[in-house]
Amino acid sequence: MVTITTEYFKLNDYERGYLSAVIDAEGCIGLYKHTRRNEYGKGYTWESIVVIDNTRTEILEVIKEICRDEGTIGTVSAPHCLKGKCDYYRIPVEIQRIILPQLHFAIKERQKDLLLEALIYLDIHKWSTRSPYEKRLLEIEKLLKEEKRNYV
Repeated sequence: MVTITTEYFKLNDYERGYLSAVIDAEGCIGLYKHTRRNEYGKGYTWESIVVIDNTRTEILEVIKEICRDEGTIGTVSAPHCLKGKCDYYRIPVEIQRIILPQLHFAIKERQKDLLLEALIYLDIHKWSTRSPYEKRLLEIEKLLKEEKRNYV
């Protein structure tokens, strides 16, 4: 496995354009709070999402290659897809931090900025369930959901 560094993920013009266009058109940017149970009781964890759905695996393979073959391509049942299923590529969170600041979106620029803000708060407290930024993280989660509804 390659060490993930900013220099290693410096995108060229083609890569920035391709990723920006595909994420803007086919992607989802989000932040979600998940409840979980463990031996210490009930708690929760945060999940940042940058995922691209597409019925053409070739497009996702190009994105994975741009992301230096990090992450995996999977298949999900999706009633909105022609065949009832779509392939997807999810950009790993470590790469989101490095790649997103290099991209410019026509539609999802605000979502990108909100997610990058959330990642800063989550990094400070190691994704802790007792973050002093909890209120802001909940606001960001709500804003991202509203933004997503505006463009569906």
